[in-house]
Amino acid sequence: LRKLTAELRAKGVAGSIIEEVLGKSERTDEDELAKIIAKKRGKYADDQKLMSYLARQGFGYDDIKSALKDFG
Repeated sequence: LRKLTAELRAKGVAGSIIEEVLGKSERTDEDELAKIIAKKRGKYADDQKLMSYLARQGFGYDDIKSALKDFG
């Protein structure tokens, strides 16, 4: 959702509108992060590379570390 928020802001959408619409969404950053880790874990055998990829996707370092720890 962070990446989507950044893209919408770059296109000039007001922050209040973004917050309102995304607040109604059932999706969370944690859910998205878990899906991406499950999908990309095989491609990125090294956790550092996976962390770098996830950071480029807009996820925070602490969120990534926590998700990787939970994922195993």
